[in-house]
Amino acid sequence: MKWFTLIGSIAMLSVAYADGVKDSKNRVAPAAANKGNVVSQKPKTQLASQSSKSQAASAATDEKDCCDFFFTADYLFWTAREQGLEYATTGIALTSLGGAPAENGHLFSPDWKWSSGFKVGAGITFNERNWDLYLNYTWLHSNASDTHTLQPYHSATLFPYSADNAIFYLLNGITPDYSTAHSNWDLHLNVLDLELGRTFLVSEFLVLRPHFGLKASWQEDDFHHRYVSIATSTGGTISGKRDQDYWGLGLRAGVKSKWFFVKHWGAYGDLAISALWSHYDLHNTDTVVRTDGVTTPIMDMKETVRSLQPVIEIALGLLYETDFNDGKYRFNIHAGWEMQSWINQNQRIALVQVGSKGDLSLQGLTAGLRFDF
Repeated sequence: MKWFTLIGSIAMLSVAYADGVKDSKNRVAPAAANKGNVVSQKPKTQLASQSSKSQAASAATDEKDCCDFFFTADYLFWTAREQGLEYATTGIALTSLGGAPAENGHLFSPDWKWSSGFKVGAGITFNERNWDLYLNYTWLHSNASDTHTLQPYHSATLFPYSADNAIFYLLNGITPDYSTAHSNWDLHLNVLDLELGRTFLVSEFLVLRPHFGLKASWQEDDFHHRYVSIATSTGGTISGKRDQDYWGLGLRAGVKSKWFFVKHWGAYGDLAISALWSHYDLHNTDTVVRTDGVTTPIMDMKETVRSLQPVIEIALGLLYETDFNDGKYRFNIHAGWEMQSWINQNQRIALVQVGSKGDLSLQGLTAGLRFDF
């Protein structure tokens, strides 16, 4: 009998708690919705200080409309950087080939740049339960290049940083005594995020929106290098390509939050984690053009890699949000800093180094707007 009494008490407490949660959902929430955050009841959620007349209009509208629509647009000013793309170094002695002794050397990488991109998205809010469905597309094209030339009076040797390059060149009778080294990296990034989320009013000034869904991406990631040799017997130009075509599809989950300081003004913080089943098509080529005009391909390799790769996304910024036309429409503008880490994204072919060669990192300014109607 004690167990039946205990179970009955738990059941009554659960019913009472559920009624309390249901009542709390009917309270007026802060004005809040940025980049996929949706408080679905009409009029668009407002601070408690707004008029009771607008709240009454909200109840009447809720009975008529099952859903709302919204769109988003963001401008990106990001820098993209990939590990493992060092292309040349000094400070390596080739005394057996008559080279100068080693000096303090330097490692050379592409000169990373900042690039403009954009995000566009659209969604639908289901007013009955505060659920929403949101699709967002991201586009970014980034390019980085660098050239290093030894001065005539410099006694150091300019050496390919990749051990694969150095070994292949030596095996083909090419003395690694270069006067100039050049690299160019080019990234075309496309991403689709599909989110199913639900908005919760935690307090008068805090709104949370957990979400889950799918993430898809396709990328062209090309890295080219060129070396000019000054050796009289084997001089010439070596041109190489390390291309990586990628697509991935997987699951994504996270949470978006808005923290209001005063009416209309607040901050947002977003976090998302994805796991993508990834497909890499890899292609390495190297061609030597000697000073006598003879062209010789010395490398042509292809490989396909499939693996599960994680992606981490973090964003933090400020927002302004307001309703108008008796709460029928909501307008949100926001600006902040966003960071993404595509872990182990560099999968280029390397015979000496097995596995991942490094991560792809994206970060920079994200500024945009959202309109609900």
